[in-house]
This record gives sequence, C-alpha cells and structure tokens, in this order.
Amino acid sequence: KSDDFVYDRKELAELRGNKYKSKRSSYNQFARRGKGKYVPYAPKMRSACLKLYDGWAAQRKKTNTDDIYRTMIDESQKAHALCLRYYKELGLVGRVVMAGNEIIGYTFGFELKKNVFCVLFEVTDLDVKGLSGYIFKEFCADKAVKQFKFINVMDDFGLENIRATKMSF
Repeated sequence: KSDDFVYDRKELAELRGNKYKSKRSSYNQFARRGKGKYVPYAPKMRSACLKLYDGWAAQRKKTNTDDIYRTMIDESQKAHALCLRYYKELGLVGRVVMAGNEIIGYTFGFELKKNVFCVLFEVTDLDVKGLSGYIFKEFCADKAVKQFKFINVMDDFGLENIRATKMSF
C-alpha cells in the first residue's frame, strides 16, 4: 500500500494564494453558474447516487484500460452501495450537490483521528466542469468537518492517474 495523502483542511477550505490558483479557478467556474446546491445526504438520495456512480464508472472505464483500475471501479460500486445504505451506522458524513432535482455529485467521509477527517469517496458528473473542485472545497469547509486540522484522502492505489490528482494539491 502506498502512503496516504494528508492536507491542511483550512488551506483546502480557503484555496488562497498562487499555490491553489487552478483549484480556485475550477471551483469558481462551477460556483459562478449558480446551478449547484450543496446539501446533506438523505437516505432517499441513495438510488440517485448509485445511478450517478454507474454513469461515472462507465465514463472512467471508457478512458482507462488498466485492468486493475477497471476491477477497482466495479468492486467499489458494492462499497458505495453499502455506505450509502448504512452511513449513519458507520458514522459517515455525506453531502451531495444537486442541480435542480438531479444529484450531480456526492462525497462521504469520517473521523479518522481526533484531528484527522478522512474523505472516503467522491463521485461527480464528469461532464460538469469545476464540480469536483467545488464539492471537495465545500466538504473541507463544511461545519461537520471544520473541527479537524487535517484532511486524509487515502492513498493512490498505485495508480498514476490518481496519484497525479492527489499530488496536485
């Protein structure tokens, strides 16, 4: 297993300075459109989240032929389904982004340690520019997460595309 990626939560919540210029631009690109509403997850959203996952997975598998990556996407669907169903029992914090009545993104995490919050997963509509940056920043700034000093986004699973994304922060 490769090392986990751990960031200063406040830096991610604020995205200040030149270091985060591209991340801030991505966030602003989505936020300016004003078509997204960041809200707490509710059990009635489960099927819509799973539908979003299926679309996300299909797009990811189209652009990546790595067998390990594709298998991980298939196996992760089961984990997402269980987390969406038992999020309260698992102590997970879940948020979604709505565009009208449609869920276009969701993210879940949990307290890993007293000062570390772990983002367990995040799925967004890949066709919506800036959405992934938006949901990640909002989650890091969320009142349920503000008490934590650090954000852990886990490891890169030994996959270069995931590593590149996580290194960009």
